[in-house]
Amino acid sequence: MAHTIVLFQPGKLETRTYWDFESLNDALEYICHLYELHLKEDNPGLTTITYDISQLFDYLDSLTDLSCLVFQRAANLYAPFPRDWIKEKIFIFLKREAINRLFEKFTNETKTPCLTVGLRVGHMDGWVEWIDSFGSYADIENNIPCTTQTMLKVASVSKAIGSALIGRLVEQGKLSWDLDISNYISNDLFPKKKFANKSVNITLRQLITHQSGIRHSREQDFMHDWEFRINNSTQLLTWFSNDRLLFEPGHGYHYSNNGWSLIGAIVESIENRPYHLVLEDFMHNIIGMPTATSESRDHLIMNRGRQYRIHNGKVLPPEIVDILRPYPHWPAGGVTARIEDLLIYGQQMYSSSYDIHSTKKSLLKPATIKEMWTYHNPNVSITKETIFPSLNFTFAIIANHGSLNNQMDRLVIESLNYLFA
Repeated sequence: MAHTIVLFQPGKLETRTYWDFESLNDALEYICHLYELHLKEDNPGLTTITYDISQLFDYLDSLTDLSCLVFQRAANLYAPFPRDWIKEKIFIFLKREAINRLFEKFTNETKTPCLTVGLRVGHMDGWVEWIDSFGSYADIENNIPCTTQTMLKVASVSKAIGSALIGRLVEQGKLSWDLDISNYISNDLFPKKKFANKSVNITLRQLITHQSGIRHSREQDFMHDWEFRINNSTQLLTWFSNDRLLFEPGHGYHYSNNGWSLIGAIVESIENRPYHLVLEDFMHNIIGMPTATSESRDHLIMNRGRQYRIHNGKVLPPEIVDILRPYPHWPAGGVTARIEDLLIYGQQMYSSSYDIHSTKKSLLKPATIKEMWTYHNPNVSITKETIFPSLNFTFAIIANHGSLNNQMDRLVIESLNYLFA
């Protein structure tokens, strides 16, 4: 909130006036309202007023004078800004208003109880351009509202954060992308695999890119009566360690949460402590994500939102399998965070990829980021224009409604069109 004074002169000197507002956004909204009043005066018979931004800017350019004073709290003074600065802020303001309507419509139509969204532009010395929350409740049962401080599960984005941890361990020489995993995990925990009657190697690169041939997790994996006694990722290996490979490692693609459980066990073998604790230290102390955490039955998470599902148009609690899944399943999807955490992660990765020196040391070397951002799924085509880091922004959405799938993809595309069209 920055107190703002608008200086307005549509014609001769005697038309000069001013208004003051509690915030810059209130001032920008009123300037748009002035133009709408101008249109109504010129078109008294119209019941609905529509216009595009170029018409609004033409009107602002026709004014004899338009400027403003915005209070700067840090300096304890008012800073003057000219017409062009006001137009730039109005452009951003109207885009945000359009985005707000888009997200309000989405949460209403999909019955999503809570959705948080944010955009950060620039490197780590940049700024948060926009952060907001939509929907009514983070926790319906306890009447807790949805806010930008709400902590929500980030699901498989946990793998992306974990990939940065793996990249750092590779840089430190503790791991290698291409050594057989038997160098890190004992045969009794994960037996040496065969495919087509021949012994094969599995590498960290193949695990992290879902090319290892290890099967994906199944619902029955999460329904064991001993699940509540699982304390680390290594204990998860018994679910699939004796299963056959689906294909020869490096010769296929199959999305696999179990592959990430194996990655977690490998980290535990070299760090001598549970994966989720290693990841938490990495998120807090290296990336700088202030509130992100790994879900655990051993500690409370303040401002945590609950997960929900929609069945026959009704909002319901999650299935029992979804309640059980996160706790032992730390590597594949156990991180809970607020939207600011994800924006910080994204811009740390961006800054590292371009070796931009900010106030903090780079998270990873550019060569490591290049390895991590090499595309590996042969089933989906990709073009250079799809690689967003070159556009210098991080855009993130978290919701507490599962199974949105393609709806969320379309929301992201529409949002980016609004923001950058």
